[in-house]
This record gives sequence, C-alpha cells and structure tokens, in this order.
Amino acid sequence: MGLVTVVRHGQASSFGKTYDQLSDTGQQQGRLLGDYWADRGIQWDRVFVGPRLRHRETEGWVARAYRVRGLPWPEAEMLPALDEIDMAKVISHLAGKPNSDSESMHLHEVPEEDRPQALKAMFARMAGITRDYAARRLVVPGAETWEEFKARAGRVLGLMVGSGKGKRVVAFSSGGLTGMLVSCALDLEDDKTIDLMMQVRNSSYTSFLYSPGKCTLTSFNAVPHLYPDMWTVG
Repeated sequence: MGLVTVVRHGQASSFGKTYDQLSDTGQQQGRLLGDYWADRGIQWDRVFVGPRLRHRETEGWVARAYRVRGLPWPEAEMLPALDEIDMAKVISHLAGKPNSDSESMHLHEVPEEDRPQALKAMFARMAGITRDYAARRLVVPGAETWEEFKARAGRVLGLMVGSGKGKRVVAFSSGGLTGMLVSCALDLEDDKTIDLMMQVRNSSYTSFLYSPGKCTLTSFNAVPHLYPDMWTVG
C-alpha cells in the first residue's frame, strides 16, 4: 500500500504584522519534525508544498534536517490546491475591509499577557463564521465556496494517491485543508469537519494508506516530535 502524509505548517505569526510566516516556535517545530523523521530513516518518494510562505518554510526546515544528514529529500513540487480555505477574505468582508486580513485577523496590538485568551477567542470566532459559511448563511462574492473547497480537497487527495503503487508522499499545507482531507476520506458531516479543522496542531501530520480504489485514514494530528509545551494551533 502507498502512504500520503499531510503536514500542517508550524506556528505562524498570529501576533505579528504579517501572519504568513513562521514564528520562532514554528521554525523550531518544523526543525523538530525533520529531525524526528530523518533520525528514523523515514523516506519519501514525492514532496508537495502549498502556496503559502508558511507551507514553504515548514517544508524547508524538514528538508534541511534531511540534507544535513546526507539523506535524500525529493525536490518539492508546488501544488496550489493545497492552499487553505480563504477565511481571511471572509472575515475581511465581514469587517468591511476587503482583502485586509492584516487588519481583521492579526493580533499584533494585543498585550502579551492577553494573547492566549485572544487567540482562543479568534478561533472560536472563526469556527462560528466557518459554520455559517458552510451552511450558506454567509456568502462572500469572489471567495471560494464551501462546496468548492470540499471538491478541491477531494481532487488533491486523488492526485496524491495517484502517485503510484506503494509510493510514500508528503504534503505541506494548513489545518483547514487537513481537516477537509480527513472529511473526504471518512465522508463526514460539515460540523464534524469544522471541529477537526480547529483541532489540527502546528507541524502535526495526518496520514492515509491507499491502494487502487481505496484511501483509509491511519493517523490524525500526530505530534510525537513535540513535547506538550510546544503543542500550538496558531
């Protein structure tokens, strides 16, 4: 059987002016994942990476761990379909600030001591908005619909499992896409899918076994390379 593994990017800069880059913690999470896999001799036949900087940076840290050990790491293939659902556009629309995710989502002005609670509140807000979006109670012109996102996830999963018999494939993406891939494999209801999306930890990996005509979830949200004090979801 073949294996597809999807990695959520390391912690992004939720409290920086630019969200789409790894924080110091995110960089360390990516490095630790690379060390964990490389030290165990885990090999990959294909590597896919999503279009966001945080996707590419996470892949870069894992690749570096392999290369410093002289281990093979396939050249990463850019795959735009691994992109996150564009909730930034949705939230910006609600805030009346088109394409202004830096103003509507970033928390860089929140005092240090208030940031844990602010991040929790942001995720609760995003979960509620995503439920409205999935149920079509919220429509944003020009944004990908929930149904389109679901269809995209199905296509990208099909593309990866089409890599060939017994191939080991790894992809770097985001939490929303990871949750939707699990949903596609298990045929989950939308509410369960959104619950999964909100649980995906930074630098965690989720794996599927595949054979002709079959794709089965074998692990979800795995972080054996991290101590609990490095479990983050931002």
